[in-house]
Amino acid sequence: MAEAGSERNRKRSPAGRLIFSCLTSVAVCAIVAVVIWTRHNAIDPIAMPDRQMPAENARDDFMRAARLAMAVKHKSPDDSPYPDTLWNFPGFQGCAGDAEPVLAALHDGFKKTFMAPTPAQRGPSDLSSMREMGRDLEGASDYYVIVGQPMRSAEVKLDLWQASVMSARGGDMMDALVGIAIEHMALRGFEELLPKLTAPELARVAARVDAVAALRTPYADTLTETAYADAKQILDYLRSPQGTSFAAARANAGGFGLDLGAAFGNKSSLSEQAKVDWKALDIYFADKSAAIRENLDYTLALAAEARKPYAGHSQVKPPHNIYSDSLDYLYSGRKKQLTMEAATALLQVEVALLRYRKEFGRYPSALQELTPRLLKAIPDDPYGGAAGVPLHYKPNDDGRSFLLYSLGPAMKDLGGATGKYLLQSEDGNIVAGRLYHPLKLPQAPSAYRADLALTRPTRGFVPGIRARGKVTVRHD
Repeated sequence: MAEAGSERNRKRSPAGRLIFSCLTSVAVCAIVAVVIWTRHNAIDPIAMPDRQMPAENARDDFMRAARLAMAVKHKSPDDSPYPDTLWNFPGFQGCAGDAEPVLAALHDGFKKTFMAPTPAQRGPSDLSSMREMGRDLEGASDYYVIVGQPMRSAEVKLDLWQASVMSARGGDMMDALVGIAIEHMALRGFEELLPKLTAPELARVAARVDAVAALRTPYADTLTETAYADAKQILDYLRSPQGTSFAAARANAGGFGLDLGAAFGNKSSLSEQAKVDWKALDIYFADKSAAIRENLDYTLALAAEARKPYAGHSQVKPPHNIYSDSLDYLYSGRKKQLTMEAATALLQVEVALLRYRKEFGRYPSALQELTPRLLKAIPDDPYGGAAGVPLHYKPNDDGRSFLLYSLGPAMKDLGGATGKYLLQSEDGNIVAGRLYHPLKLPQAPSAYRADLALTRPTRGFVPGIRARGKVTVRHD
């Protein structure tokens, strides 16, 4: 029998033997490919931490405020696609009147605990509507600047600031980054209001700023939430019917089908399609569970690092796998949050300095003179490089002015020199009094300024006389 098989092999032509060898090799390769694909696409489960949502969640009130903001009749001049049409006194006036129900909804939320939903539970327009709310309240706050009510403007900004900081609790990086964007809306122009406030008003502002600082979610917590949220998102997709298909791999690689006409008529197009197909094969056969685990471990390691003082570049080595391209923003996000923490620390001290000057007619020779009566403790510089490194302070002109700053992301003492974009720069110090460029707002009409009275719908946040559902507010 064996002799017969050997005889048949000897009788085969060289071409036949070649074809047989090729077919055998293809079959072996196919079997190996199936084994590799099966093993690498067997998705291992990952234990997810439990989430306890509060029975009464402030987020419900915040989303109600956001929906009200989306539906207002008078949009903020800061939000108009054609700002010149609204960048006038009536535009700001209408925006302020419409903002009152939005502020009322936020105040309802301030009495409750906030917990963000998971990305899967988050509505597709939730974050964009929160930003819209931020723009509307920014416009309302600008209105009170125009009509000479600095404390009312500060209150609106503080409400928006508190909501933006609270909204990051329990959320992932998207929640945190949108919250930071809204923080910028809240704080723009805030410092310009402070010198116009009375001593009792500054005391109220100081209490609110301290409360906001205490509500901030540590960046390490945000990274931990992001680590598990990203892992769950990928796992859920891979477990879907199309998740491990070659079409899905090709879509993730950047291609959605080969246009033969374009490909053969354009060599560079064909080359690009070949790159996409090669990358798609890499994704198709990659060990997906291992990649998910690598990314999870990396993000959790970043979270552990974020619990230590900022030291510049991360010491955690990033992974290189099919899903790692989306991780670049995680470490850079820490600088965005630290910058807002630095701004908060500067504002805490700046308000205390202004209160000190109201009382003594000058600024103190050292920050220690502020504690503990005007400032519970001198806040650390988030960019100081170690725990216990304070902000930099220097009184000038015999206490008539001062210089107060954080080192900023570059962690270099430049003597208070700012970058081009002030707070949002990465190449300068972050300096109190120069967090943002000054606001340029329209003036109230001369007749309005002479009368100094405004009748508008309101819920009574501003002192006034209620009459037929309206309030007459006097601007002293």
